[in-house]
Amino acid sequence: MVVTARDDAHVADDDDARACRAYLRARAMRVWRELVRREVEITLRGDGAPAATGVFAGVDAAETTFLVESLTSALGTTPKARVRWSDVLSLRFGGSRGDDDDDDDDDDDDDARDG
Repeated sequence: MVVTARDDAHVADDDDARACRAYLRARAMRVWRELVRREVEITLRGDGAPAATGVFAGVDAAETTFLVESLTSALGTTPKARVRWSDVLSLRFGGSRGDDDDDDDDDDDDDARDG
């Protein structure tokens, strides 16, 4: 069997691709973590306006469903609901997390160190 230089390149590409996937997975996890506890408006496929609102609580490992707390829709309010990505047209996140005060205190400490 003859191993060509191109085959060697595939091994390196596989390592690069693996590193790239790991980086992108870590980046996605940071994004999901930042979105937890933020208000969310959910627009479902076929709807022109948001169909529900709630508080984003997380996403499953396969990123095929996400959890929303205090989901409010035309049918009422549900304490926790799992929503399939395939049913969603768009999500709009608000800025409220409930721990923003803690972040502001940290920023003040940074400013004091800089000055």
